[in-house]
Amino acid sequence: MNPTEQQEPTASREGWFGPSALAGAAFFTAGLWIWALRASEHPPALPAAAAAQWQSWKSVLENPTPADKEAFFWMGRILLTGDGAAKDEARAFLAFQQAARWGHARAQLYAGTLLLEGRGTSKDARQGYEWLHQAARQGEVYARFELARLHFAGETLLTEPGLAVTWLEQAARNGVAEAQAFWGRTLMQGREVPADPVQGFAWIALAAEAGEPRARGWMAELEKLLDVPTLTAGRALVEKLRAEVSARSAP
Repeated sequence: MNPTEQQEPTASREGWFGPSALAGAAFFTAGLWIWALRASEHPPALPAAAAAQWQSWKSVLENPTPADKEAFFWMGRILLTGDGAAKDEARAFLAFQQAARWGHARAQLYAGTLLLEGRGTSKDARQGYEWLHQAARQGEVYARFELARLHFAGETLLTEPGLAVTWLEQAARNGVAEAQAFWGRTLMQGREVPADPVQGFAWIALAAEAGEPRARGWMAELEKLLDVPTLTAGRALVEKLRAEVSARSAP
């Protein structure tokens, strides 16, 4: 999927802090970002041995049980990517859906995003959001970020909108660079949270360090707009946040 890019606010205080910054929140409406389906997918990546296991995994189709949910998830990944078997999005969706029904959180994320996109199955937004919610409730950080992003984009089908801010922050603290960028911008603008330019700048800076492209652009703007005390405090906070995120990501 190629997200539809929208113009970012200009480098002005009105663009960052004024009413125009909050109206519409264009930075939250860049199209559905399907983390599981992006070419640069986040971990877990396809195991090196997955392709070799393909033939043995197919045997679970004969008498499947809930204990086979991990195998069904990886069969879905192989069929979705074509890495180890012929690419088949319809069969991939069926594999993800079965694993999702058995409670596999990452499979719920995949099943939900495929339903939202209508890939391998008919588009069904309501069921797609339900799978994303189930994945998010199990701690799947990419599902949490996607639901938060959709909430700020004005989606009305979400069943737990009150959790959007919490899930966005949790995804940021768990190392999702895109979530760090959007959480920082939310703090800068005070959207559903008290405005905090120091923390906002720090989160955007952390996302920029991770290579998040929007955050890099926003940093250039903020360094021109913010006063020296705010920039100094924000840079100091980056060190603390980096350590906290690193500790959460450690095995």
